[in-house]
Amino acid sequence: MRVVRLILLFSGLFLALGLCLGGNIHITFDRPPDGISSNQTFVVPSFSEGGMGFRSTHGLPGFVWRGGDSPFWPTDGTPYLHAAAGGPLMFSFEDGSLFSLNGISLAGYSSAHPNITVDFIGHRRDGYTITESVQVEGVTFTPHVFDSRWSILTSVEIASPEWVIDDLLVTVPEPSGASMVFAAIVTSWVARVIRRKK
Repeated sequence: MRVVRLILLFSGLFLALGLCLGGNIHITFDRPPDGISSNQTFVVPSFSEGGMGFRSTHGLPGFVWRGGDSPFWPTDGTPYLHAAAGGPLMFSFEDGSLFSLNGISLAGYSSAHPNITVDFIGHRRDGYTITESVQVEGVTFTPHVFDSRWSILTSVEIASPEWVIDDLLVTVPEPSGASMVFAAIVTSWVARVIRRKK
């Protein structure tokens, strides 16, 4: 585990060195949807935090915001989102802002399905799409870092039928186009996620 954490930290450092960052947004999913207490679990049609909107695709009724612990589902001590009836998830900024996808925490779907593949599809402003498949083993949340290709995105789709996500890290370019290299942001995010899950 210590080796994995060191790899993640150094991966985050080198990724951050190549990023031109604007506004940095860490989405935790900790705030309950309206009308839901923090220790409950509900299927919700959508979720919004930090200006980022999350919604189901293909006409599905929604996904799960899980605030309570259960021996059957992953548990990290904080709320998170997961697929309800085996459906993809789409997320984008509600005002149409472009963004970079830098990191996310992933876990196996359940104790019955601990090993899954999570497929990400990034839709870019230039009309191209990028894809990445992440192998997830076990129901313990692990940070995953994306490379610099995941930039100028209009939206991201999780195309897999089974997924569990927490701690999303995105950046928004400054409107003026001015940029700065800030190596600590991704590294500090990975370290904060690791500390938060202890």
